Amino acid sequence: MAMHSSDEITENYEKNWDNCILWTFGIPEDTPNVKELAVKIKEIYFPQNSNLTKDQKLEQFTKIFSDAYFLLSTSHYISVQRQFSPIYSYYFNRRGGPSTSSILHLVTCKGIVKVLKSLGTFIYNIITGNKFQDYGVCHNDELIMLFNLKMMLNVSKKPQSADYKFSKDMIKLWVDFARDPTSMIFRGVGFSKQEPTDKPLQYLELSEDPRMVDEPFQERVDELKSVGLIELCLSLATK
Repeated sequence: MAMHSSDEITENYEKNWDNCILWTFGIPEDTPNVKELAVKIKEIYFPQNSNLTKDQKLEQFTKIFSDAYFLLSTSHYISVQRQFSPIYSYYFNRRGGPSTSSILHLVTCKGIVKVLKSLGTFIYNIITGNKFQDYGVCHNDELIMLFNLKMMLNVSKKPQSADYKFSKDMIKLWVDFARDPTSMIFRGVGFSKQEPTDKPLQYLELSEDPRMVDEPFQERVDELKSVGLIELCLSLATK
């Protein structure tokens, strides 16, 4: 979110790519061939001679942080764990509802004018019930649909609102999981466990048009695995 608020942050990351990408993925500076590794990672997200717009760059940086902090490790964990126990993987992909991205945007603003403007907009939207600007799906957004977070990120209590209906259906899915995970259905779509096979991982896409989908970020995960990031992360975790 900081990059959405400041072009300077994006430019500094690009100028100091090697240091920044190592920090992002938690790669020690003394890792063998670390500079070559930084170049290979860059090629995954920003291929040579790519001419990206500002919005396209921000999209790629979003993928970098998502992969580094969540998706690479989650994908590996599921692929291993499904060999031993039932795994039910979901992919929350619903935009337009209350989102923690609005809070992240507020706390990452730089400059007193931007901070005051964002804070004023944030407070105004809370008081009036207006929707916050949609920056896309953010980490923890599904929790807003499951728990009552009171004033800050509350779901509309109007029974006919899209947010209320979606929240109600999600809560039912979680209750069904607690009761009997072998017969879960979300808005007409069956949600079954990952089978211990070599087939691609599948996720239940939680959206207004739910469906079972092959792992949405599989291509990037495979590319990161191909440069040895999983082996590196595992070796660091066991030191």
